[in-house]
Amino acid sequence: MLFFMRKIILSLLPVLFSLAPAAAQESRFSVRLAVGLNVSSTTLEIGEHATDKKLLAPQLGLDMRYRLTPWLFLQSGISYTTKGFKIDDWFNRLGETEYAVTTTMSLGYLQIPLLVGVNIPLSPATRLYVRGGMYGAHHSILSGWVKEEKVYLGDQYREWKRTTSGYPVPLFDHGYLFGAGVEYRRFSLGVNLEHGLVNILPDLDSWYLDLSGKHYNRTLSLLLGYRF
Repeated sequence: MLFFMRKIILSLLPVLFSLAPAAAQESRFSVRLAVGLNVSSTTLEIGEHATDKKLLAPQLGLDMRYRLTPWLFLQSGISYTTKGFKIDDWFNRLGETEYAVTTTMSLGYLQIPLLVGVNIPLSPATRLYVRGGMYGAHHSILSGWVKEEKVYLGDQYREWKRTTSGYPVPLFDHGYLFGAGVEYRRFSLGVNLEHGLVNILPDLDSWYLDLSGKHYNRTLSLLLGYRF
């Protein structure tokens, strides 16, 4: 029995190695251009009349990978990514005019991840990958804005938009990042899930919104990549 098991394992080894990325043909270090779409939502506790509408925003960056083995790699890079939230709400308070309001906060970050990943070969040209780790991000007040759109009864409309310089938004964020995807030759398609660990709205009481709790950046990203 042991003889047959050893024979089967030895016969499978060449197949496994043939499916792994060929070290002789692929450099240990590689760079990928990645573009994609972020879908961000809030972790705030919103009122009974409020709705989390999700914020759609772009992402653009460079991924840099270093292959430790045919299956294991380290990844870093830099990207410009946009996060935030979009919430619909309405108010009907005593002595005030009833109105609906849509509040959008968009925050631009320069982000650097530090990840460990595993390649799962499917064929000589195709492989799956999974990766996970941490990210650090810096927010510039010049790349963020808050917009409020109000619609009053009687179809009166008012809108204002301003940068985040008037809000105590932390300049630095960090959190967890996990992702998975598939690569075919030089092209890749992947999904990332990020969850920040920094409260983005520490002074929430100053907002005229039916919100409570803490807001952490929470983003789902769909990314298309090309390896140079």
